[in-house]
Amino acid sequence: LDRISNLTPCSEEDDEGGPHHLHNIIFITTTRLYLHLKPECSSDCQRCTADLQTGVGSVCLWCKVATTWLLGDHCVSRCPSDHYAWHGACIKCHPSCESCSGAGPLSCSSCPPNSLLLPSGLCAAKCPIGYYDNGHRICR
Repeated sequence: LDRISNLTPCSEEDDEGGPHHLHNIIFITTTRLYLHLKPECSSDCQRCTADLQTGVGSVCLWCKVATTWLLGDHCVSRCPSDHYAWHGACIKCHPSCESCSGAGPLSCSSCPPNSLLLPSGLCAAKCPIGYYDNGHRICR
């Protein structure tokens, strides 16, 4: 890190690399730094990277077991009800859904209190004309 903090910018007139000279040094230095700090993956993780936000630990990118799903930075055997499984990861449901089967507001499978599930998969305050609440917050 000392090498990065002690670098001085190259001037516009620099004949030995011009304005890209500093960029190249930083890239090489940070690459060496990354290789030096390459994290260990957790046992359930096949591939991970250093956590560059916190600078501590690692972030799982891919689960080792094909039947598990990536949830945040760890692997789970099934996604929580407020998430859906997509391409090896658990994705948070649309905010209008309590649980869902996919992306967007038309993929709800259950709705939060004070809303009802319409046949279209949308959560709404009341059932449309011609439908009724079946007692389980589902419009039939």
